[in-house]
Amino acid sequence: MLPPLRKKPRKAIRKKIVKDIEPLWSPAHTAFVKRYQCSIPNCEYAGFLKIDAHHVKTRGSGGGDEWLVSLCRQHHHQFHTIGRHSFDEKHGVNMRQIAREFAAASPDPKVRAASREMEI
Repeated sequence: MLPPLRKKPRKAIRKKIVKDIEPLWSPAHTAFVKRYQCSIPNCEYAGFLKIDAHHVKTRGSGGGDEWLVSLCRQHHHQFHTIGRHSFDEKHGVNMRQIAREFAAASPDPKVRAASREMEI
C-alpha cells in the first residue's frame, strides 16, 4: 500500500531584512579566503580537510561575501551544529572580527570598501 500523497508545500515567504541592498557577491574574495588554513587557532585538522568559505553573517540576514571566513570541514559543521555564539566561546575567537580582517585584505576593492562598514 502506498503512503498518502504529500500536501503541496507552501511557498516560503522570504522577508527582506535589509531593504534595497543586494548582498555582495565576489568569486575573487571567495577564492582568496579558501587559500587560507582554518581560522580556528591550532586546528588539529589543518592540512587534512578541505577548507570551506563560511558566511558568518548569512545572506538571509543581509550578509554577503564580505562576511566569509575560512573553516575546515569539521569546524564548519561544528559551527552550524552549535551556533555562532557557542562556537566563538568554545574556540576563543570572534568570527565576525576575523571576517572583517579577511574583507580588509581582500583582492576585491568592493569587499575592501564593505569591510569599513561592517559592524562587529
